[in-house]
Amino acid sequence: IAIWHDVDLEQAKWQPPSCTGWLSSSHSKLVIALTGSLRFDGDMDGLLARVGAISALPKVQYWSTTDKKWRPLAYDASALSGPDAKTRRRDFSASDLIKGAELYYSENDSRSGEAVYRLRVYEGTPDRAIIASENVTTIRRFFLPLFQPGALQSVIFLQRVSPGIFGVYILSRTGEGTSALADGHADSYVNRAVALY
Repeated sequence: IAIWHDVDLEQAKWQPPSCTGWLSSSHSKLVIALTGSLRFDGDMDGLLARVGAISALPKVQYWSTTDKKWRPLAYDASALSGPDAKTRRRDFSASDLIKGAELYYSENDSRSGEAVYRLRVYEGTPDRAIIASENVTTIRRFFLPLFQPGALQSVIFLQRVSPGIFGVYILSRTGEGTSALADGHADSYVNRAVALY
């Protein structure tokens, strides 16, 4: 796990790598990177089915640094047929998560309420997948905007390392349009990334 704050990023003149899909000129306030590997007896399609199981997000727990207890990532979550939260559909399958796909899901976050997100699949082969996510609606807490559209982004890289072993790399960031109310919570972002991993 690595954490970079805006000061670190500015000093290093960091620009997002092109594989993230993030504009090189865009400003990052916080970047979190998590890398690891996991054993999985299935193939890439099996892993993609796990990524596409949006309705399972309420079962994923993370350690809340604010409450000092385990909380669900979301109270409710659903794959969508489009960017409208009312167009709920079944979870995404591996066949939905193909290169070039642009998909949507809604998540009723246990902290900030409901928002719609876009998934973009940048790469999808039997050995490697790159899937990006960003909010397309404003994320609020108590009616106060925390993240304007596109301000909360992440990219998941899945790579077959050897038979039964896959590498995972998650890169998350807050960018332009992030409220000062959402700053200073790096541990929360890390714990959420660990929960997804």
